[in-house]
Amino acid sequence: MSPEILIAFLAAFVGAIMNAIPGGGTFLTYPVLLALGSNSIVANATSTVVLWPGIVSSLPGYKKEIIKSKTWIKILIIPAVVGAIVGSFILTHTPSSVFDWIAPILIIIGASLLQFQEPVNRLFKKIHLDQPKRKVMFVGLLILIVAIYGSYFGAGIGILLLGCLSVLGIKDMYQNIGLKNVISLIVNFVAIIYFSLSGIVHWQIVPIMALGAVIGGYTGSHLVRFVNRQMLRTGVVILGYTIAVILFLSK
Repeated sequence: MSPEILIAFLAAFVGAIMNAIPGGGTFLTYPVLLALGSNSIVANATSTVVLWPGIVSSLPGYKKEIIKSKTWIKILIIPAVVGAIVGSFILTHTPSSVFDWIAPILIIIGASLLQFQEPVNRLFKKIHLDQPKRKVMFVGLLILIVAIYGSYFGAGIGILLLGCLSVLGIKDMYQNIGLKNVISLIVNFVAIIYFSLSGIVHWQIVPIMALGAVIGGYTGSHLVRFVNRQMLRTGVVILGYTIAVILFLSK
């Protein structure tokens, strides 16, 4: 196995672990794919493809929490699918030269959302939505917006979803993470179909990175019960800011 292939495998492995818990796996896979020679749009699309199997393999670790969330999954699947289609369309119609500048900005936004997770969650919790229909409509709108962003780039979508889901009043963090992973699975599946049909996926690297993601997703879903989430989040935030700076300086 060449050093490049090993690095790609490890990036997908660690990235899938991140996605199985708070999110942020794109922060690793995207720059690695850039380094391997893909342009920014191909790197972004390929990153989505290789990390998706990791989300799938993480779901058994949240089986009980997902069963509890079946009603919300049925409600939120519609805005998730619509948002994913819109975001994928925007990405595939964005010139690579433009996306080269947009990508680091989005990474900074994603890292900032990770850094300020608690204030974001507190802000959502202060919103009182007494009528169930209003709550559903509001959360559905948030999921629609996050799905557009998630399929367009994806970095930080996990923490964005956790912030949105906090409005539902679910106090079990593991249930929130399980529901977040299901929605991410839906958003990324739609994006993968769109990217594949658009011919912007670097398929040669997909098998080895997908394998790393499957192992990482399964591992992450079991580590979540023991991991110090604050330390992990801090590490992802620092990595995100660092990558954004490197991408800006490489222009």
